[in-house]
Amino acid sequence: MAPSNRDHSKACAVAFRRRNPSLMWGRGALPGGPTVYTLQITNPLSVGWRTVGGLNPTVRLALGVILLSILLLLLNAGQPSSVAGALDETGQVVRYLLLALAWTAYCAVHSAMISETVIGTLKRRLGDAFRFYRLFFNAVAIVLLVPVVSYSMSLRRGPVFRWDGPWLAVRYALVAVGVLLFAAGGRHYRLSQFLGIAQLRGTSSGGLATGGGIDSSGVLGLIRHPWYAGLVLLLWARDLDVAGLVVSGVLTVYILVGTLLEERKLVHEFGDAYRGYQERVSMFVPARWFRSRIAG
Repeated sequence: MAPSNRDHSKACAVAFRRRNPSLMWGRGALPGGPTVYTLQITNPLSVGWRTVGGLNPTVRLALGVILLSILLLLLNAGQPSSVAGALDETGQVVRYLLLALAWTAYCAVHSAMISETVIGTLKRRLGDAFRFYRLFFNAVAIVLLVPVVSYSMSLRRGPVFRWDGPWLAVRYALVAVGVLLFAAGGRHYRLSQFLGIAQLRGTSSGGLATGGGIDSSGVLGLIRHPWYAGLVLLLWARDLDVAGLVVSGVLTVYILVGTLLEERKLVHEFGDAYRGYQERVSMFVPARWFRSRIAG
């Protein structure tokens, strides 16, 4: 049976809508007459928001850091503060903005290389040769890190934030806690697996999973991510110039977003076992552990 004019009009409306997401076809009917299709213009802001929401989380992170950097630079312009004094030249503003972009790009590449999509594709295509990927990943991460760190060092100036006086005790406490978290976490995470050596030997098991369940002993019974928490503490437990503030800010956001993405992968891998672990143990701050001790 040949399609009617009504079906043809509806098909055209659907096709046009797909090619023009900011436009929308409305459907109505005249009294006693045929169905009429009218063209309506939707709010472009809502379309843009839906578009951004559909992007990869790493891309959204990059866009967010770029917009935040621009906003902070604009807010500091002309303000009588030590930060504004360090940003009084247009060229210097551009350099700090490029620094934020460089670290964001590095974090985006780092995250993409260990994403579920990339890992799954490489496992299928490389087969047994995939055991070399961790070594390759670490090598690429180090090579890409060198120019970014070098550029960061070239922008070092006098600190705009300094741990002075009684605040020195807070700084040393943060450093001590950060080092302890790294040391305690190291008892559960194998360095050989982190470097990729265990994968070459075919002994990459271990880490979070133990005995078919989730390892919640030691520091993993206090917080779920001791290394990430320790790294955030060490990033901020130092005197910071503008370049240091930019680097610490970008890396802190990346750690937070990366942890959420990792949690999603762990839930996919371990299912209800990891969901139960999330309910019992806090992510970074041992709030649930303290509450359980206070409750007795």
